[in-house]
Amino acid sequence: MPALNLLPPAEKEKLVYVWRVRALIVIASGFIAVLAVSFVLLLPTFFLLAFQKTEAIRAVAIERDAEERTGLTKRVEIVERANRLGVAVRDHEAKRGDLFGLFESLFRNVPAGIRLESITFRSKTRELTISGFAPARQVLLLLLKNMEENPRIAKVSSPVANLIREADINFSVAVTLRP
Repeated sequence: MPALNLLPPAEKEKLVYVWRVRALIVIASGFIAVLAVSFVLLLPTFFLLAFQKTEAIRAVAIERDAEERTGLTKRVEIVERANRLGVAVRDHEAKRGDLFGLFESLFRNVPAGIRLESITFRSKTRELTISGFAPARQVLLLLLKNMEENPRIAKVSSPVANLIREADINFSVAVTLRP
């Protein structure tokens, strides 16, 4: 059967436009209906959560009051202080053990005649500053060579190359440790 469409083209376009608008209205209405149903179904959940939150806040307040009455907060603070002290001691022991081996290897390789007067360690930069007295330039150069050969030392900074004196030298050496 042949299709009979006696409408002019302008009316056809308006009719297509009207059907599209109606389809969009149906889709939008369905979307709004789904949102409304979801909101209605979730409303009791929102109320229950609000009541639960106020109940939880009240329970926390009661628990804090009970802790204050029994003196539990002071005991908890004492335990926390002890834990912090334990962590500090553990960290110190770990660092001390690391430096002990370094000091031992340094002192075993100090040539005869060198007198170490002070050793300063900066933990943030891992830099060790050693100052002392050397009776001769060659002895000081031997000390620096021993330090440079130490596997725990990354860099040795010393102004020995600029020294003019050959004997009775007061020195200061900066040593950077390997991580």
